Amino acid sequence: MWGIGATLFHALAGYRAFDRGTEDGSAAPELRWPQLVDDPYELPDRISDDVAKPVLACLHRDPAMRPSPAALAESFEPMMASLPKPRLSGFKVGR
Repeated sequence: MWGIGATLFHALAGYRAFDRGTEDGSAAPELRWPQLVDDPYELPDRISDDVAKPVLACLHRDPAMRPSPAALAESFEPMMASLPKPRLSGFKVGR
């Protein structure tokens, strides 16, 4: 779930949720993986709380506090249901 949250965060914000860590294999873990100790950056104000909260929940440091895949999908259902439905009238299959 953390990876899904990091990917969604980057897609929504246009920047990473955390700084990139050092590639020095001998460095302390918190320097190699800043997400172990740092909170994620804030999402832009244009991102509604209905989207931001579930995405940020996926980035919780404690894996037990992250939503399950089903819970994440359920959190987006009301928003998805409110989107306009595509119109398929006039569409011809085959040609």
